[in-house]
Amino acid sequence: MNINKAMVFLCLAILAQTVKAEVIEEYKRELIVLGELDQDVRTENTNLDDAERIDKENLLKLKRLIKEYGFPTLSKVGRDGHVAAFLIAQHAVHDKEFMTYFRNEIKKRLGTKEVIDKLYAYLLDRTNQISGFKQVYGTQGKCIDGKWIVTPVDRPSELSALRKKIGLLSVEQFSKEVCMPPENG
Repeated sequence: MNINKAMVFLCLAILAQTVKAEVIEEYKRELIVLGELDQDVRTENTNLDDAERIDKENLLKLKRLIKEYGFPTLSKVGRDGHVAAFLIAQHAVHDKEFMTYFRNEIKKRLGTKEVIDKLYAYLLDRTNQISGFKQVYGTQGKCIDGKWIVTPVDRPSELSALRKKIGLLSVEQFSKEVCMPPENG
């Protein structure tokens, strides 16, 4: 009888792992689709009404997925799924409360390899900017004459060290990567 119970428990444990893996794959797939929608609507010819509609629809779906599966960590949804969820949160400017929730969930997991740490910097700066506060990491700005110009930062003298610590390129390196036209025209 004990052997039968052990076999039943073993089978249930294997089944639980299988079901869990399928749930994770489904979660990941759904997030990637939402992430593609998020990026597809952001082109040179972006219609702002379309972008806002997609952002709102994506956010509703992301909230449903988080409620069903939990926060989209790297171990649950992989890098692509995690980045897709971040993009949706980053563009949820119509729901600052959710942006703050997502930012705080990433913050809780900094240094654990469950999140991409530098995404916290983007969300912190974005939520600070929306709330009228200065940035910490200088992630928000624009390219002017081939140079990344950040909107006001709280501690400019510490910016390079803060960016390095969280895993961001220096402002100079970022400028070269993002703002310089390709050499081949």
